[in-house]
Amino acid sequence: MRRLYLKKYSAVLLFLSFTALCFGQKFELNEVTKQELEERSCSVDSSASAAYLFTTCALRFDYSAENGFSYIAEYKQKIKIYKTEGLRWADVKIPYYVGYKKLNKDRIVNLKAYSYNLEEGKVKKQKVTSSGVLLEKTNEFWETKLITFPGVKPGSIIELTYEIRSEDIQTIDLFQYQFDIPVRKAYLKMELPLLYTYKIIRSGFVDIPMQSNYGDGSINYSAYIEGTRAKRDYILNFKTAVYELEQWDVPALKNEPFTANRNDYYAKISLELESVQFPEEPQKKIAVTWDDVVKTVFSNPSFGGELQKTSYFLSDLDRIVQKEMDARTKTLAIFEWVKKQIAWNGKMGYNTSQSLEEAYNKRNGNVADVNLTLTAMLTQAGIDAHPVLLSTRENGFVSFPSYSKFNYVITAVNLDGEQLLLDATQKAGKTTLLPVHALNEKGRLIRKNGTSEEVSLTPKTPSISFYNIQVNWQEDKGLIGDCVAQFTNYDCWDVMADSQRMDKDTWIRNRENKFKNIVINKHDIQNKSEEAVAKEIFSFETDKFVEKIGEKWYVDPLLFNTHTIPWFTAENRQYPVNFTYPKREMTTVIFSYPAEFQLESAPVDKVFKMSNDTGSFRFFIERKPNQLVITTTLSLNKSEIPAEQYLELKEFFTLVVAKETEKIVLVKK
Repeated sequence: MRRLYLKKYSAVLLFLSFTALCFGQKFELNEVTKQELEERSCSVDSSASAAYLFTTCALRFDYSAENGFSYIAEYKQKIKIYKTEGLRWADVKIPYYVGYKKLNKDRIVNLKAYSYNLEEGKVKKQKVTSSGVLLEKTNEFWETKLITFPGVKPGSIIELTYEIRSEDIQTIDLFQYQFDIPVRKAYLKMELPLLYTYKIIRSGFVDIPMQSNYGDGSINYSAYIEGTRAKRDYILNFKTAVYELEQWDVPALKNEPFTANRNDYYAKISLELESVQFPEEPQKKIAVTWDDVVKTVFSNPSFGGELQKTSYFLSDLDRIVQKEMDARTKTLAIFEWVKKQIAWNGKMGYNTSQSLEEAYNKRNGNVADVNLTLTAMLTQAGIDAHPVLLSTRENGFVSFPSYSKFNYVITAVNLDGEQLLLDATQKAGKTTLLPVHALNEKGRLIRKNGTSEEVSLTPKTPSISFYNIQVNWQEDKGLIGDCVAQFTNYDCWDVMADSQRMDKDTWIRNRENKFKNIVINKHDIQNKSEEAVAKEIFSFETDKFVEKIGEKWYVDPLLFNTHTIPWFTAENRQYPVNFTYPKREMTTVIFSYPAEFQLESAPVDKVFKMSNDTGSFRFFIERKPNQLVITTTLSLNKSEIPAEQYLELKEFFTLVVAKETEKIVLVKK
């Protein structure tokens, strides 16, 4: 589980002399040199398209009599562009939180940005003007500053500095110091008032020691004199914990295949407030619990308030639900109704974008409009249904109690002890499969009474791809055959999505290339969408897959459906392998050959199994007169495999490829 890859450290203070902290390196902007602009490759990684020359963060706290403590995080970044592919790093996004109920919005202030180029041997500096800074409202919780740097090309350097000011001192997503490109220098300094105790949460796999010490802090502020309208100046003195981290040459995070969300594995530091203790007051525990999250979510009129409204759908519900229906039939009937009644507009969020009545009548809304309507209708019909909050795969994994990290909501139904998860935004027939973007390991089922529980989002039933290939080989004509392939569940969705975005000729060319240059003569796709089953039927011919060497003919047993390249080649892996859902690949090849030939040798039957029932591979050959029947089954029973099992997984697929590429040998009688 991905949560195991978050390294959590309590805020322990070390009694060191402040003057002993040896971080003498300065990270200053406006000091771009001709030598830096002339640099053609990164010293850390010569293949890098860009690199952070440095990225820094300095965290301090401020105080006002009206709002109490707030924090200021000052960021400085300097990026060198080496190649055309690195130009994307000149389009910067700065997200910040605005969805508070009792606090002021976070703010981006003191933003300055410049690009530098070398022109006629001189350094040219260009400022990002107001037209290069745009505001994007991401959802009800987040806004984003979009910054576009002018005149950027390979060789350019960009600089950026800004501050985030926030009154939310409870959870601080502070500093990321690993990216898809290398970082030459990373530096963080945190000055935390000892009135607050923070847990320092470190994610990723770049283990950098952090030095800490005590310091003295003071803040000047103004406040009204009690009983008067006059103000006076005050000084608030307090002890601080000073933390510093410095690292040179942080490598880019490797882009590994089968990864759920790389953002979960970058090296980062965040803070979570654990307790508060002001002078002469008892310690107050602060940490948020799941009960707090449930209470907050249901108290929102756009969530709990909307779930209580029912009048707008009652007449429809009376027509949908019949007395003789059992609970499952009722559930599926209501599910199908909501799927047809409200179209999803593609927008995320677990709070409604309008009243559910408006969404119902307009027949359009965000995911909350759709699935909270489903929950409300099911509940009204007497079904045990509750909302499930989740974070989509693109949004990352939620590892601790939070109401701001979720961005999606579905419905959970309890049917005689069986839990059924429903998402009425997906329109693929009558299947109850969750869309792929919702398959992010765990969600949180929440109830109006304040309780909640973790639910698994991983499908229990594997998606199956089954190829039945009947082929006849003639020495002078090559291979001529027919294939019937059947796909279920998510594999069915993949095939249908591909076929729907291509015309028939493009689809056939795509399949011919995928299957190693066979020639497809006839082709058809049949889709039983209500069952999430697709069938592909085609005839083919090819002169591949049988090779004559000397007086022997060597045959690839699985023809075009052979795994020829290992799925995993890296020597090691730091984060899990994620296949999204359990899979099963099955192939049957009925290979017929002329009577003047005989079988000299064939691969032996074999079974490979991974530990913990993670996966298996079965290979069998049945020998008949002038015919071989080859069957294989590759099963991946778990959607996610921990990094600790990577070497076993790599060896497993190496064995699979080796077995599938063994040859059948034919000779003339």
